[in-house]
Amino acid sequence: MALAACGDEQVSPSDAFVLPEQELATLEASAGKGDVDAVTRLIAHYEALSGSDDLAEKWKARARDLGDSKQLYYYAASTYTAAVREEDSVKRHEMLVEALAAARRSNESASSPSAKKLILDVKREMHAD
Repeated sequence: MALAACGDEQVSPSDAFVLPEQELATLEASAGKGDVDAVTRLIAHYEALSGSDDLAEKWKARARDLGDSKQLYYYAASTYTAAVREEDSVKRHEMLVEALAAARRSNESASSPSAKKLILDVKREMHAD
């Protein structure tokens, strides 16, 4: 739902995450050097922009590389969910292995009951194959 705007007011709620060009350049430089907070802000920025899914995914991958527990968990959960639906048993197993690795890294980075449950769920699914 778009909101009517006057002057510099936001047009939609997602506009709160859209960064000015000069700040964007600074954050990208910081993110490139491993600043997880900068990476997180870039993810929010690109998710708020229509047609920027590839850029958002690029920064999500960078966050996972840097050990961001939330992005690792989200990736593990979505990969696990996709694996459960996968009909090809070889691909399914590969996806489950990938989900398990990401869930373990998430839990190592910041232990959580959700990550622990996901690890158990993935293992259970792997043994069901």
